[in-house]
This record gives sequence, structure tokens and C-alpha cells, in this order.
Amino acid sequence: MKKCMIALSFVLGVMSSAMAVGNPKAPFGGEFKINLGQAPTTLNALASSDAYASEVQSMIMEGLLTRNPDTREWEPALAKSWTISKDGKTFEFTLRDGVKWHDGKPLTVEDVKFSFDAIVDPKDTYKTAHLKPYYENIKSVEIVAPNKVKFTVGTPYFNNFTVAAGLTVVPMHLYKNPSKEQEKVLNKTLIGTGPYILKEFDRAKRIVLTANPNWWGRSEPSLKGIHNFQTITMRFIQDSTIGIRSLENGDIDYLGLQPEEYAQKTNGPKWGKSVHKIKTQNKQVSGYAFVGFNMTNPMFKSVKTREAMVHLFDRKKMIEKLLFNFSLPATG
Repeated sequence: MKKCMIALSFVLGVMSSAMAVGNPKAPFGGEFKINLGQAPTTLNALASSDAYASEVQSMIMEGLLTRNPDTREWEPALAKSWTISKDGKTFEFTLRDGVKWHDGKPLTVEDVKFSFDAIVDPKDTYKTAHLKPYYENIKSVEIVAPNKVKFTVGTPYFNNFTVAAGLTVVPMHLYKNPSKEQEKVLNKTLIGTGPYILKEFDRAKRIVLTANPNWWGRSEPSLKGIHNFQTITMRFIQDSTIGIRSLENGDIDYLGLQPEEYAQKTNGPKWGKSVHKIKTQNKQVSGYAFVGFNMTNPMFKSVKTREAMVHLFDRKKMIEKLLFNFSLPATG
């Protein structure tokens, strides 16, 4: 069977990897090679703050719930069920039975509570300052049963439940009060509950993930065909031209493209035969670009001046000439 490489151009930004989309009839196995772009600074699930680490963690770590990529409705993940109080100030999550960390230890409600407490730790013991603003409206996480935790919030806010449901749960037995040597290990290893296990992290070359045979999702009918590769290899190619050549040569199987790359750099004898490009549009808006004014500069202090500047931007022409009509003007 001849292998086929695919390049996608995304309208309105890049798709989220929070929930993969699968084919229920797809056979399990094979290797999927993608370009991560750059090696993560650290893999530490609490201290990391770059997008590269987040991409790796999304395949290894899990939250209490996940979101359907089409409907954006919440669906079970580490929690099998949840309730929201009438006043919107408390959320209770009941954990799924039998979930284990990749090192074989069981997932517990203590792991969930610790994951929150570590983020909001006032001494910043776990280097989580970049995460604190997202959780400042959650007052506490309490263990209310051997398999149930309760989040209590302060002021009602539309995003409170999203923050609670999306909490990335880390293994307390590895992350709590680590020694200096353990911290070094946490920078280059990652233990989760998710569909993939970290097999290799070569900072100069690649990251290799292997399928977790004990992932709870393997027995869920609704997840059949999702996270179906035996191996995922992530390379660190920073130059887009080299990335496109790697795709053409079969060194990677998938590459997200910028508008200019899709329109002008993906032509040649292999395109449409062994390498294919597909233009797709996200069902949900997931990215935007903007121009910001420095309000401390006297030139921009006048509201009328800023309004005049906005009217001077020909957004339609910018989208046409710079983005090759692969975007839409923002309306709010």
C-alpha cells in the first residue's frame, strides 16, 4: 500500500487537539510522524508554559472532562459524571473507576485535589505562576467521597466550570515536594493517564510516544478509532521550507500550513499524487490576529485617533493579499 502524506491549511487558526477525531473502522497500529516545530523547554506538567509542551501533554495527560470538537459540549474523561449546583458555585466530579497512571499506580481524588492546590500554592513551590490567574476564582477543591471531589468558586463567572473541568490532573506521588534531582527528572519525563506513553525524549531530534494499552478509552465504544496509532513521532523542524520538503520525502506524515505556504510553496510533481494538501475550515473559531495601540504613547491617547486608525486598515485587502483569502474578518 502506497503511503500518502497530507498537508492541511486551516482557516481561522489551528484545530485544538483536546479531542482527536477518529474513524471507528480504522485498524489499530502504525506510526504517525508529525512536526512539533521545536523541543519543549520542559515537560513538567505544572511548570511548563510553552505550546510545544502543551501539545505533547495533550496526548499523555488528561483533565476531568473533555470537549466534543464539533458540538463543544462537555463529555466524560477522568470523571465519569458531574453535577453543577443551582447557584453555579459548586461543581462535583465523580472519578471513573479503574484508571491508572502509566507507572501502574491508581488515579485518586487526592491527585485531583493536589493538582489544584499545587497551582494555587502561595509560595509558588511548583513554579505555576503562569497558571494562577486562571484559577483565582476557585476558592477550594475538597474531597467529599473516595471517588468524588467538589470545586467551590467565589463570584459566579461563565468560565468557572470550564476551568474546573479542564484541570490537568498530575500524579501526586511524583510531583509533591520533589527533591532537586526529582525536579530534573520531571523536566524530561511525563507520567499521565492518557492514550499515549512517553517512550523517548531526545531534545536534539524527536519525541516518541507509544500507545497506552491500559487507557480507559480503549473500551469506550464512543472512542473507537480515536488515538489509534501504535506510535507517534514528533520532530523538531523549525524552518517551514524544510518542513514541506520533509513532508514530500515522507519523513513526516502531516503538516499544518500557513496561507502563504499552502498557496505558493506546495506545488510540484509529488503534489496531488503522493502528497496532498487539504483546505479545511474549523467549525469553531479558534484563533485571531489583531493590531494593538500603545495607550501610553501620546499619539494614541485620543479615542478619535484610534478610531481613525482602525478605519484606515483595509482588512478585506489584507486578508486577500496577505492571507490569500484563508481567513475571515472578526466581527467582535
